Amino acid sequence: YRGFRLIAVSLLPINKNTLVYGSSDGGLTVENKDEVAAKIIRTAAESLNLSEHLVVSTGCTVLKAVPLAMCADMEMHKGYDGRYYLVDYARFMPPQDTSLQKSDKMGHLLRKLRPEWVRMQPEPLN
Repeated sequence: YRGFRLIAVSLLPINKNTLVYGSSDGGLTVENKDEVAAKIIRTAAESLNLSEHLVVSTGCTVLKAVPLAMCADMEMHKGYDGRYYLVDYARFMPPQDTSLQKSDKMGHLLRKLRPEWVRMQPEPLN
């Protein structure tokens, strides 16, 4: 605007200690320690026809299977203000099968199933 560029970023009242659901370190540690957060995620997952599944937390000294209803790299935080914040949910839908596309080695991170198609499936996907 008038020769100026403005970039606005919201500062959320969260940090690594406020994580209650998901993983903030690429799946090394996976959390599901707040029942309210888990219920919010389960409700959203059910409306998208996604089922709960076990995710193994590999960053602990003992392997731990944690039940999650959406992708492990999504994060839900309970902020300092007591509200819940969902971040890093770009990959919340299951990936498309890219095994036949040899040129696209990381396609599973980018190509996601459409929500309309997932909702039409007779059984929930995970």
